[in-house]
Amino acid sequence: MNLKKYIGDKAFMKTTLAVAVPLMFQQLVTSSVNLIDNMQVGQLGDAALGGVAAVNRYYMIATFGTNGVLAAAAIFIAQYFGAKNMQKTKESFRFSILCGFAIMIPFALSGLIFPELIVKFFTDDAAILQQGVEYISVAAYTFFPMALSFSINNAFRACGETKKPLVIGILTALCNTALNYVLIFGKLGFPEMQIAGAALATV
Repeated sequence: MNLKKYIGDKAFMKTTLAVAVPLMFQQLVTSSVNLIDNMQVGQLGDAALGGVAAVNRYYMIATFGTNGVLAAAAIFIAQYFGAKNMQKTKESFRFSILCGFAIMIPFALSGLIFPELIVKFFTDDAAILQQGVEYISVAAYTFFPMALSFSINNAFRACGETKKPLVIGILTALCNTALNYVLIFGKLGFPEMQIAGAALATV
């Protein structure tokens, strides 16, 4: 059986793995950040953890919607980049940024203007609701840089560059963990902000 017919030659496999392996590690880093967040916030009690979990569901809707649109834009970025048409590559990248903000801005404004209404979609527990409102009132600002970050990360991937986003992801995870520690629990001279500290660290 000629395996090359089905899985490609060594050069193809090498290129595929060079793109895929950093992507897998980046997803692992992202998941680790969420796990560490939950562990740190969990020390504040069940209500705080429930509040963050409720808001994270709202984040997931925004994230999935944005990444879905950006995945479509990535097709054009990859095609034009492969054809070495830099002008069209840049136009596609700019379009992806505009799309990212077009989706994220309504989510951000809704979280800032109607925090209680948003959290009520995901929980009716009064204690969790209170913690969730406190969290989203700060964390909603994250949507603005997320729109740009997702667009840049998506463009890097479309151009076959996965190592830089991985390094940035690791630095982000370390930064978020450290800021969680000092802002949630009031370490190193910072005020003890509890769940608001977790939200600020996320921003």
